[in-house]
Amino acid sequence: MSLPPVVAVSWNVEKGENLHQAADWVRAQSPDIFLMQELQPGQGEIVTELTAMTGYIAAPTAQSSNDNAIFLRECSPLVFDEEFLHPWAPWHAPANVAVRLRDEDETLSPRRISTASAHLCYWSPQIRLAEAQWLSTLSKAGWLAMVFGDWNSYRTGEGGPWDDYADKAFVANRTRRAPTEAGSPMTSPTAP
Repeated sequence: MSLPPVVAVSWNVEKGENLHQAADWVRAQSPDIFLMQELQPGQGEIVTELTAMTGYIAAPTAQSSNDNAIFLRECSPLVFDEEFLHPWAPWHAPANVAVRLRDEDETLSPRRISTASAHLCYWSPQIRLAEAQWLSTLSKAGWLAMVFGDWNSYRTGEGGPWDDYADKAFVANRTRRAPTEAGSPMTSPTAP
């Protein structure tokens, strides 16, 4: 027996603008899970209504009102198990929900899947690294993890050339010093 694939959509709906159009597009994709970044205060109920999905909003932080959220479709292969709140987060708190897979016979998987919607800090490569390191802990013994988000970073080897880049503040916010194979420091893109 093979189960249908799980459909996941992740989107940073910038500042919650064009929310109705974004929610219409998401609903048309019929995802089992929608992981959203930059949800604004009061928009959780709107997205829940427009997508016909149950929403789990990250703990608010004093640092930013751009929240992360996870929305789950009812009657999906993904079944809600537990929500974890992280108000300690240094920037945007991640939304973090554990789910289990539902088999065709309605039994639930013994392993839990930790899902996370994250939006890493744009102004500090050190904070981004700490956030990425924390997200890596979601995949632990007996667990699987699905982590989606806005990483505010370039992939290693992309971006630049940094030495000739005119906006030095942007370079400082988007790169970090990393050792080369020889051990001398060089500027490289931050990799989450």
